[in-house]
Amino acid sequence: IVENVIIAENTVVGMVGQDIFIKGGDGARDFLVLNNAFWNKIGESVYATNSGTASQAQQNHSHVVIAHNTWASQQFNLRTQDTYNPDRFCLFANNVLRRINWLGPADADLKIADNHIFEGWAAPALGTGTTIAGNYNTLFADPANGDFTPTTLLQGMARAPKVGYNRKRNKRGENCPPGAD
Repeated sequence: IVENVIIAENTVVGMVGQDIFIKGGDGARDFLVLNNAFWNKIGESVYATNSGTASQAQQNHSHVVIAHNTWASQQFNLRTQDTYNPDRFCLFANNVLRRINWLGPADADLKIADNHIFEGWAAPALGTGTTIAGNYNTLFADPANGDFTPTTLLQGMARAPKVGYNRKRNKRGENCPPGAD
């Protein structure tokens, strides 16, 4: 499927692999990836520490919005060295994750805004409004057991939402923490 895809309001716990991998032979058009929360199982095969586990985007993207997701144990790779080419209608915003990683040159067509990444990493090139603090142990109540409730630390990173409702279908306030909940 390369067009008109919605991936929304999922809770994934104990996965071993990439949570989101958007690639299409002809590219990806009109994708919405919203309000998802992911926790990857630690201690399995190449994912033993989750240190390099990554969701990622490749090839041409048009109107792809990735917003208000929680990757409690993954980073997200933007693979421009491997044909990733977003158009000016693409958005990566209000997510919480280990880091946002350009693999290849940064592409200014992708708007990267208001994300939160874990301590120890730098804000992504071309990103605006990025906050940096904590990790999965300090940002969420209990992600390994499906509780992605933001802790006080993450609640302190509030910003204007891009999506009006959260993963639990509660209306977001005028300002709210990034991520799915």
